[in-house]
Amino acid sequence: MRIFLFLISFCFLLGSCNPKVELTESSQLSYELEKLVDHDGIIWSIEFLDDDNIIFTDKEGLIYTYNGSEKNEVLGGPEIYLNRQGGLMDIQLHPDFKDNNTLYITYAKKLDENGGNTTIARAKLNGNSLVDLEDIFVSKQSSEKGTHWGSRIAFDKEGHLYFGIGDRGSRDINPQDLYRDGGKVFRINDDGSIPLDNPYVDKIG
Repeated sequence: MRIFLFLISFCFLLGSCNPKVELTESSQLSYELEKLVDHDGIIWSIEFLDDDNIIFTDKEGLIYTYNGSEKNEVLGGPEIYLNRQGGLMDIQLHPDFKDNNTLYITYAKKLDENGGNTTIARAKLNGNSLVDLEDIFVSKQSSEKGTHWGSRIAFDKEGHLYFGIGDRGSRDINPQDLYRDGGKVFRINDDGSIPLDNPYVDKIG
């Protein structure tokens, strides 16, 4: 049921520029799209906090919760380097979120005068505020290019965190070079440390 509601809600949020609500039919089922929340920005990621509450990110750098009737801004998020496709991106709950209130976000971070790159941060959700916000992975290479930042987050059953960084607009260079972060899928522990059984863990880079 949660998956069905998520898909319906997410599809509608993405298409919220069209205010019409219509009965939609297919060869297998019919369903009605119901508008849940007004939002003018670009919603990048949605997660269920529980059966009744969601949290979602806006590419411009804002985070919101929605409880079925009210949208509330979540304070304490990171400073965003807004550059074309780059901004505030994915949000993912820790597998033990119910016990530790910890969540993870990916965002575009300004690194230096040469630009920025994708960063992974974690924080605890305390009401409608993020506390103990810290970066646990910061890409080494900065770029002024505004394309292909990534980035989705996923956990495996052992609690390892996976995330991707796009090729950052250099598809013929970054993915093939182990010493560059772009165009890679990373596997880290939930605190940002490197698992000892990772591929290439013994290589400097």
